[in-house]
Amino acid sequence: MPLVVTTKHGCDRIDFLKMFSVCLNSGIEAKAFSRIYAVDLDAPRIKAPELKSVLSPLIVTHFLSIVREIVKRGLKKDYVQCEDNLRKVRGRIDISRNERMNILQKRFDKVFCCYQEYSEDTLENRLIKKALVFSQQVLQIAGNSESLLSLQHTIHECLSAFGNVGDQIEVWEVKAIKHHKIFKE
Repeated sequence: MPLVVTTKHGCDRIDFLKMFSVCLNSGIEAKAFSRIYAVDLDAPRIKAPELKSVLSPLIVTHFLSIVREIVKRGLKKDYVQCEDNLRKVRGRIDISRNERMNILQKRFDKVFCCYQEYSEDTLENRLIKKALVFSQQVLQIAGNSESLLSLQHTIHECLSAFGNVGDQIEVWEVKAIKHHKIFKE
């Protein structure tokens, strides 16, 4: 049977998010803090209206501390496969698409090419940006306290660093993401 432990009567003015933020900004390594709590996605959901969504802001705060470290160090760049109808040949020519899109349409000034581009728009960065947008929505639902405003400010700072990154990612692309030694986060 699940058990919910809440604050003592009269202590409901405690700002948990500020406590989490101080804890995460104190220099505790993300791995050490992630051992304090765990989210078991396989376990059945527990309905507990007494929590008033305390756990979600904790996870968002933890996530933002990790993203802030990623942004400080710099986003991961990699070669991304691109396809486009260009005026100059770049990469290799996709003959079948070029015939369909340009030759049959009598557009001889363009060539359909497949090429690689060194960019920040990698799968990992798109997943992080998608999670940042989701975190922004979670915090908007949570309310307007002083600590929530500071978290929303942090989200805006992080989102500005992800300006050149898209937020569209499919489930099958998430499964293709592999662990990287340099970018452990």
